[in-house]
Amino acid sequence: MSTIYLVGVPRRVCYYNVFQNIHDFCLELFKDNLRLISPKNLGTNIIPDNSNVICFTDILHTMKINNGKHVQKWNVIFINVESMFVKDWYGLFLLFYNKINRVITIFDYTYKNALKFKQISDNINWTILAPTYLPELEENRWSSDKRDIDILFFGSLNDRRNKIKRRLDRLLKFTKRTIFLNNKFDITADSCRRCRIALVINYYPNNCPIDYYRIQQYIMRGIFFIHEEVQSEDKNSDEYRLLCRTVPFIPYEQIPQVCMEYLEKTDEELDAIAAETLNIYKQHFDMKKQFISEMEKINI
Repeated sequence: MSTIYLVGVPRRVCYYNVFQNIHDFCLELFKDNLRLISPKNLGTNIIPDNSNVICFTDILHTMKINNGKHVQKWNVIFINVESMFVKDWYGLFLLFYNKINRVITIFDYTYKNALKFKQISDNINWTILAPTYLPELEENRWSSDKRDIDILFFGSLNDRRNKIKRRLDRLLKFTKRTIFLNNKFDITADSCRRCRIALVINYYPNNCPIDYYRIQQYIMRGIFFIHEEVQSEDKNSDEYRLLCRTVPFIPYEQIPQVCMEYLEKTDEELDAIAAETLNIYKQHFDMKKQFISEMEKINI
């Protein structure tokens, strides 16, 4: 078997666990034939032409900085963790696509992105690979007796997300504690253990996927969460139908009122819903099995 190059590590903390798992899966598959390359160390000819390369969307950011001069004629397995409908991710991918030899397959987290990739070629192999149940991430949330945060959100704040916070503050009349953390991932774990309800609110109104990277943090910690309603491409998926059994997917304008309704429930009732969500994840979502199965089909 020829050398397989894995390019990491992701810049954003929320993606690191997924990268680490992909790394472990690749070690299991390729053993001594796997070589890990940092994007910072990408230099001319460090990965030869016609090599098989596994990389995350972060390589597009690196390419933007150095104008793509270190990207060569590779055969690429692309793990996408960004929306192709916002910022300049799609334009950067086109630049990347035109420099490499070919895309072997794309692993993605939202069905909507497939629409963009299919604009390039109907022959691009594309499949969902969402960050899902991983035993090593599961925590015993129910041992915590400190629930001093009623509603928690973490992520980059903008007007759309702050609008929900202001409405919640008015409804709650500041009798409950609502915390919106502006991307402070270092204190998220502690805050999750202390909260009663977590929120998932999309940054962009035109990009509303199932936010697997965020909800994995909640599900693995046994946290009940309310998720903004998703776009039609994801709403028609098997994953959505499974999660709908226990997760409230709520239209944006209705989120504050639904929060009020769930705050009336006891901790025990919210924990029971969270536990059932975790059981669904364990039974039906298996990232390792899915990744290895797809890689074996590729047979590189």
